[in-house]
Amino acid sequence: MDRANWLVIIAVSLLIAAGWFGHAAAASTAVVNAGVLNVRSGPGTTNELIDQVREGDKLPVIESAGDWYKIKLNSDSNGWVAGEYVQIKDNDTLTGMIAVITADVLNVHSTSKITADVVSQVKEGERLSVVDSSGDWYKVKLENGSTGWIAGWYAEIKHNSSQQDEQPASTSQHEAEKMQAVVTADVLNVRSSPGQAGDIINQVKEGENFPVISSSNGWCKIELSDGSTGWIAGWYVEYKKQQSSRSFDKAGLMQGVVNAWDVNVRGGPGKDHPVITRVDRGECMGVIEQAGDWCKVRLAEGAIGWIADWLINIDTASATTPLQEEQLQNGSSQANSSIDDEKWLNSDGALAKLEVREVNDRTVVKVTATGAMGHEIFTLSDPNRVVADLKGVKPGDLPSKIDVSGKLVKEIRTSKYSEDPDVVRLVFDIKEPVMFTASKSKDEQLTMEIYTPELGKHVKNKVIVIDPGHGGKDPGAEGPTGLKEKTVNMDVSLLAAHLLRQSGARVVLTRSSDTYVGLERRTEIADSVNADIFVSIHMNAHPKSFKAGTSTYYRRDDISGLGVSQEDNRVLTQQLQAQLLQSLGRRNIGMKQANFVVLRTAKMPSALVEASFISNPEEEDLLKQDSYRAQIAEAAARGIAGYFASRES
Repeated sequence: MDRANWLVIIAVSLLIAAGWFGHAAAASTAVVNAGVLNVRSGPGTTNELIDQVREGDKLPVIESAGDWYKIKLNSDSNGWVAGEYVQIKDNDTLTGMIAVITADVLNVHSTSKITADVVSQVKEGERLSVVDSSGDWYKVKLENGSTGWIAGWYAEIKHNSSQQDEQPASTSQHEAEKMQAVVTADVLNVRSSPGQAGDIINQVKEGENFPVISSSNGWCKIELSDGSTGWIAGWYVEYKKQQSSRSFDKAGLMQGVVNAWDVNVRGGPGKDHPVITRVDRGECMGVIEQAGDWCKVRLAEGAIGWIADWLINIDTASATTPLQEEQLQNGSSQANSSIDDEKWLNSDGALAKLEVREVNDRTVVKVTATGAMGHEIFTLSDPNRVVADLKGVKPGDLPSKIDVSGKLVKEIRTSKYSEDPDVVRLVFDIKEPVMFTASKSKDEQLTMEIYTPELGKHVKNKVIVIDPGHGGKDPGAEGPTGLKEKTVNMDVSLLAAHLLRQSGARVVLTRSSDTYVGLERRTEIADSVNADIFVSIHMNAHPKSFKAGTSTYYRRDDISGLGVSQEDNRVLTQQLQAQLLQSLGRRNIGMKQANFVVLRTAKMPSALVEASFISNPEEEDLLKQDSYRAQIAEAAARGIAGYFASRES
């Protein structure tokens, strides 16, 4: 062998020793932790840029070289990423996940594409081990040992409760006392202490259940049937809630928020009970009872049913009155209650006079009673109404209908709403979403003013951040004919910003062109300009193309300590939803709650608009029209103005 060849061998050996010739990485996944990360043709910044990946993407690692990793892209091509911008996880972490199927029947495909061959089918409630992922698709292991791909939007991806990280490294008795351990091994040794060094004191068999006392470093302390205790290996255990039932003192003290699409509501706690209806992600309902892995819920229309607990997030909700619940479920945009000593409870008065007149584009209503009178006023949409409940009084001689035919109010309907206590209800049929003010004098005269806010008066000098959803390499949803959500979001946001700026607002857009902006960066922008509010503009999508309508979201979880009022979030959402419904005339899906990143990280009142479904052929056609986009923009601007007006009144 000549000297030149020896030099080549030596050089290659040195490169391998230095780590510059890739070694096969142990089965692992690179999780991107940068907003946008360049993918290059080789390990180093001097190599050609061939693609980009985004924060949260999970990419299989093929090999590594120095601080660079060669990864497999979703397109099945390969590329290199800088190691400082990814977190490398063993695929044990991924295979420690399970997919819980939420659809009635779900196709399993040969690859991560909807057009790929269907190799099998799985049913609702099945729990399948996850072995790989690609975008919103998951590769799962089937019962027969084969694998296939499922659409992630029809599954709830969870930590496998048989893995030790389902329980913390050390769990107190109080934390673990409501859990039970289900043995998954054929025969499992019970030891005197947590670890292989502990003496074997007993054995348990597959399927046996035991109360969990505590856990430590992956080992689980259980109570045996004879009352003794011992330790078993946590990786041979599936943790479950103890099969107990608990009821809540008052319906509404617990709130459930659905976390998946097309969730079955059943007639009883189990899959053997018939499906009575279906609900979608973000829908809220009262939780009445929990029994094992099932929750008994009260739906918006009053129906009672059961939902699997892994398909619903349960929160402790603030106690609300039935009236407040009605307002929330029906999309109320304002509420005003009398603040007094409730002396109306002992009143025996009656309504004596109701006067209506128009003053400077406002409808002024004066109500006089012969005794003490309480009041509660709120607005409802679809159709638009202002409702005033007058407490402690009887109807008197008021007619059942009063024709107003004004600029805002068409007519007023009166009725006796309840007895013991007496409540008279006034319903104002209005022509468009409105605001109102209400005040009561010492002589029990209630004065209401109903009006449409002037945009400029209420938004002037306000700092408003509008967030056009998606952008750049993230197109968002796509319509049947290829219309991209990111394009519609941008057009609507630019027009809404223009309208608000014309009225004196300072508007900041999180993006002003077709560029990618990370989710957390969007709210960082809002924080950096000390925004008064944050509104994210989106178009909705659903696997079932017939889904259509308008919804608006605010955050779900507890926000105490963040300096943001949940009431402000709710009012902003109410105002936006009311204006969108009035302007667009689409189906009212309602106000919903969800912990989208842009809502969860916002440090100011925030809402996320889903104006129409781009996946619905009819609504996609509308979204192609400039006039329809202008309607969305104007409705959003008016909703924002309505929010600020409500905070000033």
